[in-house]
Amino acid sequence: MANGSDEQWLIWCDRNAESAELKALIPDAVEVKGADSNQHKEQSMLGFQARNIRVLRTKLIRTEQEMAERRQQMQAEAVAAQAAGKAIDVVGNVAEQQATQQQQQGE
Repeated sequence: MANGSDEQWLIWCDRNAESAELKALIPDAVEVKGADSNQHKEQSMLGFQARNIRVLRTKLIRTEQEMAERRQQMQAEAVAAQAAGKAIDVVGNVAEQQATQQQQQGE
């Protein structure tokens, strides 16, 4: 179906064997798997969202897990940057607000 269409397709696979078979059947499909770098995963998903990738195949459970891990990593990096005085973001603002509240309660 995906080969006979110019539309975008998001294909969820349950098993690696299914993904390998689909790779042979849909050569222009981009695969996102757990062993891929975070950069590849992010670029692939953003490329699909921007319609630069026509067919994206992945595992739903792995993708959700990887995205949650990436969010946690980004939050940790933002907190570290905030502590070093390099950046302010939502995570840093929450930490700053908590510190201010603690100071006010101590007065």
